[in-house]
Amino acid sequence: MSVRIDKKLNKLSEKLAQLQQEMQALEAQKNAKLSIDSEEIQSIVNSIESLAKKNNERFSTIAALVQKACRTETTTETSIKKQSTLAPKYRDPMEYNNTWTGRGIAPLWLQRYISNGRNKNEFLIQ
Repeated sequence: MSVRIDKKLNKLSEKLAQLQQEMQALEAQKNAKLSIDSEEIQSIVNSIESLAKKNNERFSTIAALVQKACRTETTTETSIKKQSTLAPKYRDPMEYNNTWTGRGIAPLWLQRYISNGRNKNEFLIQ
């Protein structure tokens, strides 16, 4: 029995080592991409700065427009929409950690109380 456990443990250790190597490779690729992007962006900024000087435009105005365009592109592609957290409105008197904001489907603990004849207003947080 312990031989089987040892074999499984060895397989899991090998799989873990393989996944860690893959993760390190992906992180290296990500870091390389970020440095390339930084160099490309600096090159673009330098080009815009020289064009602005030639055309007597204010560099800060042009740079602000470029930064705004870059920000909207990256936020729509890579970031996750942040959701605000709501304060709970209802609390289970028997289990303090059971709370509900009042949005969406009522949790099971509240549904059970209601099915036993209680009113959800009894569980409002004062």
